[in-house]
Amino acid sequence: MVTGLNGPTGLALNSAGTTLYIADTNNHSVKTVDLTTTPYTVTSLPTASEAERNTGAIITSTLYYPRSLSVDATGNVFVTDARDKWLGSQPERDPQKSIKKLTPGGTEWKIVVNVYNMNPQSLVVDSAGTLLYYTDESSSTVVRASVPTTTTPNKTGTTIAGLLITSDWKYSDRDGQGNVARFYSPTGIAMSADGTTLYVASNTSSRIVYIR
Repeated sequence: MVTGLNGPTGLALNSAGTTLYIADTNNHSVKTVDLTTTPYTVTSLPTASEAERNTGAIITSTLYYPRSLSVDATGNVFVTDARDKWLGSQPERDPQKSIKKLTPGGTEWKIVVNVYNMNPQSLVVDSAGTLLYYTDESSSTVVRASVPTTTTPNKTGTTIAGLLITSDWKYSDRDGQGNVARFYSPTGIAMSADGTTLYVASNTSSRIVYIR
């Protein structure tokens, strides 16, 4: 169906089911597939080229190992990115992971959430494009973050399930409300159509749990 991919990890569909988005991780890009055409039309979403990355300028609009994708009802694309910026030909020293957004017809990815020392594995956005939910494997938590309405990235999120600070956090898995709940390396996350329920894959314990 789609050739030339290198280590793809994330998939998402638009609300109409007509466009497939692929996180082409090792190619540092996101591809779109028009499912209404035969054969399918494949396009790369805009990102800084290798030549642009090598200019020596700090670049935040590029992607570096994008992994998970989500698309809201109006077509805004959100992606987890392993680096928030490039400096010269390499990602900036001591970079922070981020979640970036590309608007429909946009030409630059914008950082909407800095996730700092976290390791987001999967994300989902509500249909309005105002709230992001992501699983953080490094702290075994599920985090909610608001999508900013300005160009300033959101630097804080709210842990809605799981807890980092207890001694058993990484190796626990139990039901409960808020920080009573425990996950063991949560990875995948999905949202119900009405936005009231999240489903989380607790990877190491082989469980699927829901959050309401």
